[in-house]
Amino acid sequence: MMPTKPKTQQKLSDAELEKILNSPTLFVMNIIGATPTRYQAEFLESTASRIILLAGRRVGKSTMIAWKAIWTAFVKPEQEILLIAPSFRQAQVIYQMIYDIVSSNEFIRSHTTKLNMAELRFDNKSVIRNFTAGKTGEYVRGYGASMLIFDEAGMIPDMVFGAIEPSMAVRGETLILSGTPYGKRGRFWQAYDDATGPFNNGKWTVFKIRSTESPIVSQEFLAEERTRLTAAEFAQEYEVEWVDEVGRYFPLELVFSSTEDYEYKLYNDDTYKYYMGVDVSHMGLDETAIVIIAKNEDIYKVVYAQSLSKVDLIQTAGRIVEILRTMHINKIMVDNIGVGAGLVDILKKQTSDNIVPVTLEGKRRLEAYSKIKAFLEQKRLTLSRGDTKFLYQFSNYTSEYTSSGDLRVIKDVKGHDDLVDALTLAVFGADVTYSVTPIMDELNDVMRYNTGAIMNDLATINRRYPNDPYRQPRGGSPI
Repeated sequence: MMPTKPKTQQKLSDAELEKILNSPTLFVMNIIGATPTRYQAEFLESTASRIILLAGRRVGKSTMIAWKAIWTAFVKPEQEILLIAPSFRQAQVIYQMIYDIVSSNEFIRSHTTKLNMAELRFDNKSVIRNFTAGKTGEYVRGYGASMLIFDEAGMIPDMVFGAIEPSMAVRGETLILSGTPYGKRGRFWQAYDDATGPFNNGKWTVFKIRSTESPIVSQEFLAEERTRLTAAEFAQEYEVEWVDEVGRYFPLELVFSSTEDYEYKLYNDDTYKYYMGVDVSHMGLDETAIVIIAKNEDIYKVVYAQSLSKVDLIQTAGRIVEILRTMHINKIMVDNIGVGAGLVDILKKQTSDNIVPVTLEGKRRLEAYSKIKAFLEQKRLTLSRGDTKFLYQFSNYTSEYTSSGDLRVIKDVKGHDDLVDALTLAVFGADVTYSVTPIMDELNDVMRYNTGAIMNDLATINRRYPNDPYRQPRGGSPI
């Protein structure tokens, strides 16, 4: 049955309305009141049952998916459309767009029977729902789906696809994988490789939309981004190219497998100890990062992460003090290189004596990165799946062996690494056990980076850090 014409469409004949309803592009233009771009129209009009949507930044990916979902549910009866994303926040992005379009459109809204932030039902018995993926697909198992849309598909665990795809293969309904191509890994990459590789199975239709195709992205903006980002980051984010995992110190598969779906909260639980790492920006070239981890025995979880752009030491200290009003932090580990020493001085005047200046350089920094990697491999460190900025910073670390056979971890000079380095400081504070050798390393590092500081014996270290219990060997007394 064709939907009844509202007042705004009373001048349309039945034939005209039917023509509009039969074309998703015309539906968007005449009913929703928007004008799709060329590539958005091509995606909307596709009748393929297996679609890969690779989209760069600012191309309107979420918008075109929302339009396609609304048109499908509105025009076709008894459709069940599921939107699935890695995290709750990501799952809400497209659904919020759908909700806003429907609730503000009199014609479409008049044909709904249920409209809330979890479910949208039409009077033709079609429904749109949104879910988080979970680790195994447990939240969506049992639901039928005539259209299944995975957003940010590269971050969704393979077990989720394994749980859902077999039932869809039997019914032969529509499957859409959308997102940015992060790493040649996982089901998203496999589907793309199947569609474009030498053994193309013909099952997938690929839409690859670069940011240069978007009418709202200027060449000036892209030029700025090209200078700001690493070549790999720009290729992924704007040119939608798959970047090899070869040489990455933290493989993305390892990073994503260590994630869970949760939102950051500033709170205390007496069963945990909390450690903050602060990586201070140097000369305005990076961002200052604050990361807080919770520790329960030998298990760690990132409970808070924030990047501060273009802030001075006073503002950074102010944010930390603000956090301390909400949370008790057992240790605040501050990068002590360069301007970080100034932040330490400010914080010691404003807070308690749990401020620990740390210099991670050379062998000690390599050991700290190695510890983070080991914790990820051992499933002892959990990251938030929704913090994609944090997760993708891991890709800026590569490794190589020197001519002497030593492993070296290299950070891309153009890439952001502040959040990962802040995490490294926090874990260092939570896990480190000091002995004479690390203290001598600290002495050498302080002498190297704090010009004019004369620290030539352990007594100097003791005077500088009088309340630091970490300067104790395991099972022993203070040195």
